[in-house]
Amino acid sequence: MKKVVFAVTLFFIYFSSVGAAEEKDWVLKGIFGVVYNQTSVSENWSGSEKNSKNWGLKLDASAEKGFAKSTWSNNLKEEFGKSEVSDTPEQVSADLIDFSSVLMYNWSIYADPYVGFNVITVHNTFHDPVTYKESAGIGWAFLDREKQHLKLRVGAAYTQRFQSDADTTRETGLEAISNYDVTLSQTVKFASEARLFTAFKEGPNLRWDNNLYLKVSKYVTVALNYLELYDAAKQTKPQWAGDIETRFTVAVALSYNLF
Repeated sequence: MKKVVFAVTLFFIYFSSVGAAEEKDWVLKGIFGVVYNQTSVSENWSGSEKNSKNWGLKLDASAEKGFAKSTWSNNLKEEFGKSEVSDTPEQVSADLIDFSSVLMYNWSIYADPYVGFNVITVHNTFHDPVTYKESAGIGWAFLDREKQHLKLRVGAAYTQRFQSDADTTRETGLEAISNYDVTLSQTVKFASEARLFTAFKEGPNLRWDNNLYLKVSKYVTVALNYLELYDAAKQTKPQWAGDIETRFTVAVALSYNLF
């Protein structure tokens, strides 16, 4: 699978370089946010609250470059945060590094072939665990407007997961990835990404990430996030609906548009 992806990538790069004179400038987007909250109570406090401290950092960034016959898209998502309640040790509450790169050949108005690479790891124990994925398939752009986009990719994928205290796992399967974003106004934006990978042996793996951004002022943003996770490999007797993990967060954060 890796040899196939490498060969197809070289094929795309060749045709991209042929039309290098028609290449476009990089389109850069990014938002960086910081969240912090703290509660302090006296020793004789009669309520149920306890001393607590929570902080978090979040980065969403993308870089896209268009050529005469192809488009190269890169996306980086990072999260890191810690929380501490009373005298308990500080714990990591959020930790993610997710980088993906997709090279898509502009073949026709109906469908475009692509090759992709994705790596997922964490900050706290960098590169342990780490998951690599190489993929190739066909993509469609159902909506490509100034303020609204809907894209879908379907193809074959090969994943490798490395972890120091566990056996290395390698899986081949099929992937489907959808991306939707809409700018409702100058202060409201919604973005959603669904990733489904179905291994031929282990079953499906789903990550559905939804974000709603409400810009209150130049540097203050209310961010709502809803995340669904499902991994059939973690379940002894997988049940699609009952084993789905969900997380909903609301944060008022200091934010800054990087580009």
